[in-house]
Amino acid sequence: MGVITTGQTFSSGDQVTSTKLNDIANLATFTSAADTTDNSTLTLSASGKLKVKDNGIGSTQLASDASIDANRAVETNHIKDAQVTLPKLATLSNLNVVGNVSGSTASPTAVEIKDENDMVSDSATALATQRSIKAYVGTQVASVTTNIYKSSETNIPATNTTLEWTHSLGQTPDHIKLSLICKTAEFGYAVGDEIDFTSMYTYNVGVQTFWANSTKIGYRSYVAAGTNVFNIAKRDVVNQVVQVTNANWKIIVRGFVF
Repeated sequence: MGVITTGQTFSSGDQVTSTKLNDIANLATFTSAADTTDNSTLTLSASGKLKVKDNGIGSTQLASDASIDANRAVETNHIKDAQVTLPKLATLSNLNVVGNVSGSTASPTAVEIKDENDMVSDSATALATQRSIKAYVGTQVASVTTNIYKSSETNIPATNTTLEWTHSLGQTPDHIKLSLICKTAEFGYAVGDEIDFTSMYTYNVGVQTFWANSTKIGYRSYVAAGTNVFNIAKRDVVNQVVQVTNANWKIIVRGFVF
């Protein structure tokens, strides 16, 4: 049986006209014979026209060499915007993303995501998870914190007294600092103001010493009996030195290991 059924047939004795000749082609249809289509790749439409069957294109019908244009390789301009979706990329290995970490223009590749709290790999190309970043930064902050000692606020002694604070630095501090913290405003200083007294001389009322070892930080002043320990320059008046009111200030010491 023929694949095409013509749009016109002639019987013996029929007159041949131009219309009938044209109808042979113009009204022709594909037959529904089994050898017309495989009904898998090609099929007939309701109007008798050949069409590709739904889901009829498979790997057998596509060229195996996708790099050759003659084989209809898929190119960038043949992909509609937003049609490359996450589900289509879901076959990436676990903890990998698509990216370019070559340092120059290159085709994207799978980039590894590492979940290492200590970041021991020290990779120049891998990414880090939020959890590993948080853990690593937390460890570094904790390490820095242990290298700094800050005492609680201590009352200023009214008479000659040795003060000692036990630190936990594990060694003699590389630097020590003694400060006065204003608790009640006076002499132009506001509550919370801090004055560094680490190496300041006590003016004409005596001397002071400030020391540290592997376990303690110490302070001692020598002043005349009944004299306040610390002398400061007024903040609100030029060129005037006064003795602080002990009850209005507190002592804080700090130790640092570098």
